Amino acid sequence: MTSQFLGDLDDYQNSRYFEETLAHLKKLFSFEPEVVVSDLHPDFWSTRLARSLKITHLQVQHHFAHSLAPLLEHQVPPGQKFLGVSFDGFGYGDDGQAWGGEFLLADYDNYSRLAHFDYVELPGGDAAAREPWRMALVYLRRSFGPDFPLIKSLKSITPARIAALLKMMDRKINCTWTSSAGRLFDAVAYICGLAPDRVEYEAEAPSRLEAAAAGVPSRRAGSYPFLIKTDHKPYRVDFSPTIRQMVFDLGKKIRPEIVAWKFHLTLVQAILKLARLAREEAGISRVVLTGGVFLNRILTEQTEKALRKNGFEVLRPVFYSPGDESLSLGQIAYALHRLKSGKTTTPGAD
Repeated sequence: MTSQFLGDLDDYQNSRYFEETLAHLKKLFSFEPEVVVSDLHPDFWSTRLARSLKITHLQVQHHFAHSLAPLLEHQVPPGQKFLGVSFDGFGYGDDGQAWGGEFLLADYDNYSRLAHFDYVELPGGDAAAREPWRMALVYLRRSFGPDFPLIKSLKSITPARIAALLKMMDRKINCTWTSSAGRLFDAVAYICGLAPDRVEYEAEAPSRLEAAAAGVPSRRAGSYPFLIKTDHKPYRVDFSPTIRQMVFDLGKKIRPEIVAWKFHLTLVQAILKLARLAREEAGISRVVLTGGVFLNRILTEQTEKALRKNGFEVLRPVFYSPGDESLSLGQIAYALHRLKSGKTTTPGAD
């Protein structure tokens, strides 16, 4: 069994609540843990706690755990490969970067990265998630170059702030790299004029983008161009053509709602194309859709429809959320398989 979702454990009250919940479950079921599982991120509170217990410690990459959770729900047996499509805001990657738009070839034991959203700058770290204009600027410069258009929504940002952000990226000051699907949604929502300069709650910008797209009749089919770079693995999905065509459409006074709808369909087409590559290259026809971005009903329903139409088996969370609430379930799936296989270490983990 799993506990209720306890929230961000870096918050003092939540971390204390976690300790109380753990003590309660140990007393209720009369056990002492012999194995502990945590995320790969070295600085998470949960990772530090796991290390302090001085027992067998397994670590699971964030998006791998996301992808495993539905397998346990659907009782998929070991030894069967699948494509895990895991979209969210942030997860610590094997290369130390901020992952979030991932296509993983995986089974219970391990995974390899088939593809990911092309890396872009994440200026200011967490500040980029709170201020969507930052990611809009990143994608505009990536798509158009240094002479990117100053779109209507950016006119509320002072030239000094824009110049400071560009300098931050050029000098790589407080600026890591990300493949995050959540940050792409932030950028698109802001470019469409649907998001504020600073959000009031998590995923506000993507929620606004979904709400706008929901008002467009489904007969308005169509998607934007994108590029899958296949010169080496993992493949990279480049949305620069998408952004350029979006800006062009908005400049022609195409309604933001229609642009939002077409963006959703663009992601559907990108997922479908990578799924076909997985089937051609690895013989995989099972696709798992997970991660917080798949709380988006339009994206989930349209993706599942397109995949099933093309002969893929699609697995989604049923009783658990596709968001971070299900991470512990995926970690359990990994740990159970490792223990049954007699493997009590994680490659690359302490």
